[in-house]
Amino acid sequence: MVSQEKSRPLSTIAEICNHLHIGKTSFYRLTHTPGFPAAIRFNRKTVRYDLSQVINFVNQQQLSA
Repeated sequence: MVSQEKSRPLSTIAEICNHLHIGKTSFYRLTHTPGFPAAIRFNRKTVRYDLSQVINFVNQQQLSA
């Protein structure tokens, strides 16, 4: 039986940058932080991230700082 769980929409790097109000350089710096959510790669050029996981990560980082 196929799971009826609702799938989460995936976001591009540009969409995440717009949502977090940061630039691409800051985003790439964040991706090198231990614990950052893994990228979901469809091919060499198509990369997406789960926006809710990225937001949770950023919130955790702000709380620990």
